[in-house]
Amino acid sequence: MDLEFTNNTDLGRYEAHGDGKLAALVAYSVEGDEFTILHTVVQSWAEGQGVGSALVRHVLDDVRARGGMRVRPVCTFAQAFLERHPEYDDLIVDAA
Repeated sequence: MDLEFTNNTDLGRYEAHGDGKLAALVAYSVEGDEFTILHTVVQSWAEGQGVGSALVRHVLDDVRARGGMRVRPVCTFAQAFLERHPEYDDLIVDAA
């Protein structure tokens, strides 16, 4: 599935769209230089296709590109992703 990623700042979430519809979202908050990943949701029709992981990776890459921000992964999905991907260790603050 081809995915399109957007940052919906009005709703405080990144979105992944596939096949013309919302496939997954990552809800977040920003306070100062801390970017908190609150929750990840993958629509049932998109489960098991790597959509959630692709979206979390996109979010982390976008945060890194901004520079100077740290990530607090409150979401258990994001925590599990980060445990499997040490290349993002430099972004992480301790989970809540």
